[in-house]
Amino acid sequence: MDRVANGELSIEDETGVVYGPVAIRGKADGQIAKQHGNPTLNPTLPFGNHPGGTYHIVAIEKDKQPEHSYGPYFFLLDPVDGEALVAKQNGREGLAIHAGDMTETHGLRATEGCLRIYTPDARVLNDLVAPELALGHTVVYQCQISS
Repeated sequence: MDRVANGELSIEDETGVVYGPVAIRGKADGQIAKQHGNPTLNPTLPFGNHPGGTYHIVAIEKDKQPEHSYGPYFFLLDPVDGEALVAKQNGREGLAIHAGDMTETHGLRATEGCLRIYTPDARVLNDLVAPELALGHTVVYQCQISS
């Protein structure tokens, strides 16, 4: 994923790709990051760009407020390795995949360090991930950053 441009998210199981690729955005909002002491958008610090690495999707919060910021589902992530784990060790919390309102040109807005997807894709992701979590299965999300 290129943090400035949209990246791609594909959902896979043991048989291969079951959905996607779909557009994603992991760019942090520069003004918010600067206000919180991270003007370089360092992904390993709070309010930076979305950190690369491996995560477990540990919960799905529905109707997280405000919905215009998060969409209908908030997929809470627990970092396992890479920049993501360093960010967690640096006190970064609340990393997630979520939707939310689009820009005026119907693009994906920057976040406070999460990964944003379009609302229809969030619904599909929920339909695929929720049953797995309900069965106690581990759902892995891997974020690869391209340069």
